Amino acid sequence: MNGRGDFRDFSREDRYRAMEILLQWEGACNASRLSELFHVRRENVTRHIQDYRSDFPGQMDYDAIGKVFRPTPAFQPRYSRGVISEYLNLARRFYTGADNHSWLDCGPSPHIEPEPAIFRGIISAIKDQKPLLVTYRSWNHPSGLQRRIHPHALAYSGLRWHCRAFDERTERFRDFHLGRIDRLDHDGVTGTGTTGDHDRDWNEYISLTMVPNPKLSDDEQSLVRADYGMLEGELTVRCRRSMAHYVLQGYQVPIGGDSSENPRATPLMCENLEEIRTTLFQ
Repeated sequence: MNGRGDFRDFSREDRYRAMEILLQWEGACNASRLSELFHVRRENVTRHIQDYRSDFPGQMDYDAIGKVFRPTPAFQPRYSRGVISEYLNLARRFYTGADNHSWLDCGPSPHIEPEPAIFRGIISAIKDQKPLLVTYRSWNHPSGLQRRIHPHALAYSGLRWHCRAFDERTERFRDFHLGRIDRLDHDGVTGTGTTGDHDRDWNEYISLTMVPNPKLSDDEQSLVRADYGMLEGELTVRCRRSMAHYVLQGYQVPIGGDSSENPRATPLMCENLEEIRTTLFQ
């Protein structure tokens, strides 16, 4: 979705979702707020709020002093998932400095933009189950090396986009950073592509169990548990096995098992690192 829109152009589900996101994360919603975000007249929004209250009584109460609706203790999202990413997406689309929202910085998203032509070419190969010839740069071949790959999936690591593909050169399923693909060619490339049915590391989900670095003091470990909202002293993140490396990088977890001389630099450790070691160092 690009730029702003008219609130009337959105479906009922879209309008309800926006209301719920504001209730969930800002704790308030009213017609003035929605009309400001969507650039429509206040009265055009009022009936949508009334419809929502009629469809889902008990979700929000009117605060006469603040002149806003607030979520009740029984509030449960019906059209949204109740996760912070929804709020960030809403804010990135509709909040601007001109709207006096300088108090909120959503950060870059995504961090590194893929080249559209490369992205489209890979999606086409995935859908058609066709191999690709790509010129791919790596630390071993920084100037680029031609490889024949069989893409079957795309994944976003939180920083970069990756193509998951069978690599004929190594005869293994591997990750390819889209930013390292200089060019791709599917014209004249014959043969049926290898699917991802046998890509175990892509198809298998695992749970990463992260705990405070044991080299930290007791008070420092308590701080880490609070920082990451740990339940029962640990943080569990579920991901595809092939994405575990990137997840651990994002949490600054040392994958070599070394917690460094300064444990504050690596406050988290992966408790079940041995279970995924073969994946990390393949």
